[in-house]
Parts: sequence; structure tokens; C-alpha cells
Amino acid sequence: MCALILIAEELGSVMKLSYIMKINFLILGLVLVFVLMNRLETKGLGPSLLTVMGLGSDPAKQVSWCDTRVTALETTGVKLLQEGLKWFVETGTKTEVDFVSVEKSLGSYTVAKNSYGKI
Repeated sequence: MCALILIAEELGSVMKLSYIMKINFLILGLVLVFVLMNRLETKGLGPSLLTVMGLGSDPAKQVSWCDTRVTALETTGVKLLQEGLKWFVETGTKTEVDFVSVEKSLGSYTVAKNSYGKI
């Protein structure tokens, strides 16, 4: 940042102080973004931030973002259930399934029902 001030002094009155301040704050913002990205990659999210987002480890303190959220579906011999953020299929044995596919199919059902009143 000192380099920018030195460049500004060399240029004289060409660069105004407001431009120097803007460039300094942009550089500071860029440095903060890189520091935060590095922290997220190395340490992950802190427990307090996870709690604020409703993703804490204590189920009693978790926030429900949707009052009508489906957490399990059951039919003869097959059960689809959610534990934490993962989805499982239970047919005698418990197998993890792709949560994105499950959420998309449940989301399309909800959108169809809300948009048209029926499926």
C-alpha cells in the first residue's frame, strides 16, 4: 500500500487522494478475501457459525428452515431417510445415496404441487 502512495507522489497532482483511498480499500478487500478463503480451506467453519446456520451438531438446537420438510419416505420393504445432511436407503442394509438427486426430486415434487395444485 505504501507503494501506491509513492507512485501517487511521483505522479503529482494526476492522482487524487480519493483514487488512492479507493485502490487501497480494494487491495485490502482482496487480501481479506484470500485470508478468509485460506482459513475456510484449512480450518473449516467454526462451531458458532455452523450453529447460526442451523447446522450444529446438537439436533435439539438445529434450526428448521422448512416446516414441511420431508425427512423420510417409506414403502413396502424400502425406506428413504435422512440423517443429518445425508440420505440413506434402507432395504435390510443401509446404503448412502446421492443427496443432490434426492433433494432435486423432492424439490420438483414440491414445485409441481405448489404451482399447479396437483401432480
